[in-house]
Amino acid sequence: MILFVLRYGGVPHMAFSFRLSVGASGGLLTLWDREEVDIAFSFSFNHVLAVGGRFLHSNEEFVLFNVYALCDVGSQSVLWENLSARLVAYVGHLVCVCGDFNVVRGWRKGGVSVFCIEHLMFLLSTNLSM
Repeated sequence: MILFVLRYGGVPHMAFSFRLSVGASGGLLTLWDREEVDIAFSFSFNHVLAVGGRFLHSNEEFVLFNVYALCDVGSQSVLWENLSARLVAYVGHLVCVCGDFNVVRGWRKGGVSVFCIEHLMFLLSTNLSM
């Protein structure tokens, strides 16, 4: 991952945030074009790297959660509990959750309904009245 950033780090408008891997897996890298988005914050917790900011052309705010889920069910349960708690804080915001989910199929927690397909995840609803 670091080699990728060093190799492509000369791109004038590129910026990035990363979370180092633990052992041979789990590293996360999020890249963005500074002429398209203004990133206000970046934070990470176990197996998640999040960035938030606004699109410069529309001024719309967003939060992106980049996820790497471990393969065992116990670790995935802990991950989804932690992620659920963070997602509830962004109800009403434009949110994207993406990454490698290792075949997690779906969940609903704290008013957040989510559908997963293999390595993609789409936020369907953040309506707390559901």
